[in-house]
Amino acid sequence: MRAIRAFAAMAAAFALSHVLFAGGQNAAPQGAGQPPGQGPAVKPAAPPKTAGPGAAGDKAFDPHVLTGTWTGDVMSTNLPAANLGRKPRPPRFTNLAMYDLTDPEPPLTPWAKEHLMMKSIAGNALGDRGTDFDPNGIPANDPKGEFPGKDCEPLAAPAIYDDPVKTVYEFIPSRDGNRLFQFVSRQREWRTFFFNQDHPKDVDPSYEGHSTAKWDGNTLVVDTVGFNDKTMISQNVAHWKSETFRLVERFTRTSHDYLELEMTMFDPKAWGEKSWGGYRKYFKLVPDSTFQEAICNPRDLDENGRIRAVGVNR
Repeated sequence: MRAIRAFAAMAAAFALSHVLFAGGQNAAPQGAGQPPGQGPAVKPAAPPKTAGPGAAGDKAFDPHVLTGTWTGDVMSTNLPAANLGRKPRPPRFTNLAMYDLTDPEPPLTPWAKEHLMMKSIAGNALGDRGTDFDPNGIPANDPKGEFPGKDCEPLAAPAIYDDPVKTVYEFIPSRDGNRLFQFVSRQREWRTFFFNQDHPKDVDPSYEGHSTAKWDGNTLVVDTVGFNDKTMISQNVAHWKSETFRLVERFTRTSHDYLELEMTMFDPKAWGEKSWGGYRKYFKLVPDSTFQEAICNPRDLDENGRIRAVGVNR
């Protein structure tokens, strides 16, 4: 009997060691499936799950993967905030083109009031649809006023997020993982986020600026500097950026189908040492969407420099 028991124990131990050995051979090596530069490898035995809209357990997803096509999230404004993993939205967010903005703009410097102000804007005054002037006294809701992309000018960030329900945003990583491309259907713009590098010491000012990226936990942090002074912050802000404008974007995939963006802006020439945060936008995954042609042709503009461009095909 003792011999039988000993033999059974040896057989069980052999079977267990065989299973462990096979599992070790089939397990992904450290960093497998995750390109370099895109944060730590995320390949758990069971992919993490996050509660999503309308379901206790959403589809499995990797929070370090933003690859795919996204558009403005408008249907989830009435869903419980707990399902979306964020705070309830204020009633003012019913204006889809405006941001979920919690912080007021810092006071402008005397230099900004002299050099950056516009004559008028075509959009609503920031945070208030019922007024004809912005907080700095600039006329709003003027059909002939300034707006992002007027006369086919580039939009640039953060104005690329002004009209998300008519725009598709696609993230595509480079093969080596050192870059992440963001494509914007509206006016066919794109940006490059560079991992594992700093900003150049002398950045030539450009419309899109220079962007570096890194992971902070499950949040992708994109830091952009080197903007020129030829684009708007948004359609609701009645002054231009200066060449010291800096944008920090924090992308967090809160569930398989939802992405949240929080932005903080800096502009020493405009606001001195103060920053402007509290800018938020929300997006949903639209895997079956395609980029429609949304090219701005000056010949198609109306008398106010506006062209209709729709970027979502659903």
